[in-house]
Amino acid sequence: MPLDKKIFYSIIGLITIGCIFIWSSLSPYSSDNIIKKHYIQSAIAVLILLGGYTFNVYKIKKNVIFWYGVTCIVLLFVVLATPFGSTVNNSRRWLGLGSLRFQPSEFSKLAIIFISALYLTSTETDKSRRKLLLGMLGAIIFLTFIEPDIGQAALFSAAAFVVYMLYHHVKIKIVLTFAGTIILMLTTAFFAFDHVKNRLSSYASSLINPLESQYQVKQSIVGIASGSLLGKGIGNSVQKFSFLPESSNDFILAIILEESGVIGLLAILFLITTIISCSIKIAASCQDKFMQIVITGFTVIFMIQSFINIMVNTALLPPKGINLPFIGYGGSSMIVFASMFAVIISSHINDCPQTIQIPAEPIANPIPQEPSVQPLPKPIQQVQISPDQF
Repeated sequence: MPLDKKIFYSIIGLITIGCIFIWSSLSPYSSDNIIKKHYIQSAIAVLILLGGYTFNVYKIKKNVIFWYGVTCIVLLFVVLATPFGSTVNNSRRWLGLGSLRFQPSEFSKLAIIFISALYLTSTETDKSRRKLLLGMLGAIIFLTFIEPDIGQAALFSAAAFVVYMLYHHVKIKIVLTFAGTIILMLTTAFFAFDHVKNRLSSYASSLINPLESQYQVKQSIVGIASGSLLGKGIGNSVQKFSFLPESSNDFILAIILEESGVIGLLAILFLITTIISCSIKIAASCQDKFMQIVITGFTVIFMIQSFINIMVNTALLPPKGINLPFIGYGGSSMIVFASMFAVIISSHINDCPQTIQIPAEPIANPIPQEPSVQPLPKPIQQVQISPDQF
């Protein structure tokens, strides 16, 4: 099966799992509108993926990509500095336009990778352009950080750092800058935001005494442990009855494991690793360096976010507020990740240097060859037959 088909069908599998278990997690409540909304968002995500088969990503001009990054920065500023931004759970992350509400920081995931690819493919002599691109990266990370959305800001920094390490000559100065940025973010967040301080302190205490874990983490572990190997069956979760907060988004995995057991986790891990491995193969075979960096960056973001969510649900990391791609509830996240893989699919099927065979050029001045001389046939010998032979 082609790599793009493997990615497409694996994502469809994750979306299907998400639709089933979001219905299950919200079924005790009057949440029909929320469930329908998620189904609509899932359908839009599938249409976006199918769009990867109809448009050629190589026709998108880099100027458009640059201005997309500028637009994300403007939207992040609008969220923080205007009445259009809305605050939920002590964080100003959402931009509301009537009944429509979305997270600009989610759409900034695309911008972070696009800008990183523009930086890594620009010439080192164009210093002003490279400084501008670095400034744009810093602006997106900073504006996301002060929302505050520490998890997303750390994710952006980690993705940009990994892409840089893979596609650029490693310089100690840059490595120290990235490392210092992450340490500074975590230190500032610890002292500036009480909820971050409480989460990190609670997590540090739980490493010594698991009974001191945060309430969400405790309930997540209870649900996972009660699921055992085969689970309690779809719809039979106990934790979804107000015991586990955010059971339809950040902690949807705990509900899945409670109802489907270890088998459900293995199925999800299989689909995620299939998507990652196929995307890496597509990046490795891509002939265009810019698109190769973009595909790698999208894969890195998908991989980091997936495994962060799994580790949070299993108490290996403190809660981050990052959902499980294609499974957890969240329209902005669903559309952004669908767009990422639509780009990857389009790149794979439109990678012209791979699919078009260029015929060999004819020799400009062929060397004339002497005509070959065919030997004359031997003359037929005449045989004299005497009458005595008859």
